[in-house]
Amino acid sequence: MSEVEQVLSLHNQLGEGSLWSVAEQALYWVDIERNCFFRFVPANNTYEKFEVGIAIGVLALRASGGLVMATKNGFVFWDPSSATLQPIANPEANRPHLRFNDGAVDSKGRFWAGSMGKAEEGVLYRLDPDGSIHTMLSELGVPNGIGWSPDDTIMYFTDSPRQIIYAFDFDSATGQIANRRT
Repeated sequence: MSEVEQVLSLHNQLGEGSLWSVAEQALYWVDIERNCFFRFVPANNTYEKFEVGIAIGVLALRASGGLVMATKNGFVFWDPSSATLQPIANPEANRPHLRFNDGAVDSKGRFWAGSMGKAEEGVLYRLDPDGSIHTMLSELGVPNGIGWSPDDTIMYFTDSPRQIIYAFDFDSATGQIANRRT
């Protein structure tokens, strides 16, 4: 069996959303409570910390470079050349007590992210490559763990307080989900 070795000791307050970049051979993740994200390169054992000034729930790589994020202020792009955030839209602008928690990108480049609050009032949104935002599920506790089956026909979604993993029929061409089951 392999030995486990600690490579960083950063003491994140709420470290979440690890994401591996094959092209960069780097690991990204967020610290929601500290309003920042990190990039770690194992090959040379270096890391960078990027403070953005708002809580980031989840981030994803963009095909065109940079990152897309679901933040306390909605969806944003992060431009690495200027280290700035560019707002896209905030579907939760009228509910400032909510924040985004977790998300993932599907096979067609759509960014799925869920919002959460203290009550079961969270929403799962889908941000399409054209910038349009779609409400996919509502009345959620804590959206978590979004993923897809290897054949791309089932989407899995976890609502943590309910301790339920849902499965949905998934249409990869349209991004629609149907037939919710546990």
